[in-house]
Amino acid sequence: MNKKQIAASKVAEALRREFVGQIGRAVELRRFSSGNLAIDRIMGGGVPVGRVVELYGPFSSGKSLLAVHMMSELQKLGGVAIFGDVEGAYDRTFGRAVGLEDPALVYWNPKTASNESEVTLTVEDVTHFFISAWKKVRRITQDMLTISVLDSVAAMSTRFELQEGLAKADLSKARMVSAAARLLNAYAGPLDTLVIINQVREKIGVRFGDPETTPGGRAIPYLASVRLKLSQVRQKKEERGKVIPTGGLCRVICTKNRTAPPLRSATVEVSFFTGVDRYSGLIELLEQEGVVTRKRGGLYQYQGKSFKREDLPQLVEEKPWIVTEEGKSVGREVAPEGEE
Repeated sequence: MNKKQIAASKVAEALRREFVGQIGRAVELRRFSSGNLAIDRIMGGGVPVGRVVELYGPFSSGKSLLAVHMMSELQKLGGVAIFGDVEGAYDRTFGRAVGLEDPALVYWNPKTASNESEVTLTVEDVTHFFISAWKKVRRITQDMLTISVLDSVAAMSTRFELQEGLAKADLSKARMVSAAARLLNAYAGPLDTLVIINQVREKIGVRFGDPETTPGGRAIPYLASVRLKLSQVRQKKEERGKVIPTGGLCRVICTKNRTAPPLRSATVEVSFFTGVDRYSGLIELLEQEGVVTRKRGGLYQYQGKSFKREDLPQLVEEKPWIVTEEGKSVGREVAPEGEE
């Protein structure tokens, strides 16, 4: 180190000694699984802990389903899932089939309250609910992982709309959402992951570029560390006496990522009965990125070792760092030296 670098390190150390109780130290980013390993990989190894993740896309694209999988995966690590179901679309039976456990789930929906006239679906009420839940968790324990899901921004109203009606609909909802986003970001702790589900709309009069936008203004896209755009590729049908849809293929694009390289995509298989398949889309993504190579006879090769598609779960079990960027995440071991 030269003289300037030594002087800079001394100044930084002095600042740390004085302000460490206020601003703390930078901590290593931790992650947990989204329920699908291909989606984990395009995010950089999993869902980042303590960050804001936005899931957006058209209807029936799997946004709420992926959020339920994320809650289930965090519960497996001993965390608490907090679900603000503004749309009222959650099905308890299907949630259990996916793996979401009721004892570690805090479900909030104003429509299920004993007095519906006192609890509404406004931006203010939803913000107050999440902030109160986080404060309560921190009063009980300081080291509990939480995931909070808001489903969805488009379904929230404002108090002005409820009081004045459609004749004087409030056109400043984006401002309310922007203020709520600032409050949520201020109160969320380093162990509180916030997943925001949003819909898409089309801009009027746009002839060039992407005509799609999301309700609630631009505050949430700016705030989010990771944005995942979901869309349905095609339906999967089976013949059980008659042809019925049983699932489909969902394309997930990471349009923004502050924790890993962005603009990566994966196509995963979704079942209407069991949710997102854990390993679907992973081997195609690994082949696309050059991690594995395809050989003859339906074989693949990784680090000189050949394996079949059905052997992928065993490979991931033996070398879990194949899913991550840096070999580090919550609940996964780190790759030993010399194996990356």
